[in-house]
Amino acid sequence: MFLPKITKLFAAIALSHLIAGAAAAHESPDHNGQNGGKVNVTQHNHIELVRSENEIAIYLYDLDLKPRNAENITIDALLVEGTTQADLDLLFTPPNKFAATGDSFSESAAIVLRLFRDGAFWDLTRIK
Repeated sequence: MFLPKITKLFAAIALSHLIAGAAAAHESPDHNGQNGGKVNVTQHNHIELVRSENEIAIYLYDLDLKPRNAENITIDALLVEGTTQADLDLLFTPPNKFAATGDSFSESAAIVLRLFRDGAFWDLTRIK
């Protein structure tokens, strides 16, 4: 099939944008946070996860990495390791910290967070 040169040019440009866009979508913007944890980016937040032997702490930041006033935010948290799941009872400490304490938390467990703002679903992420 014969395609005009201009069509081939547009197809090549479209393909290059598609490839560049796919590569950009897979880049990890994660970095170290203000409390020594790993920061993950979601649609509405930067979420810092800090793990210690007996505490899991979540710090919320806005998209400019400024501490978010989280008084109107609640978080449902689930600790997932393999096929085992356990709810995390996160307690809020103003202005932006949510933490759960326990005997020990596995470093390999993932944490699924569902964030609610003023009672309405707002954000979802899985942090490993």
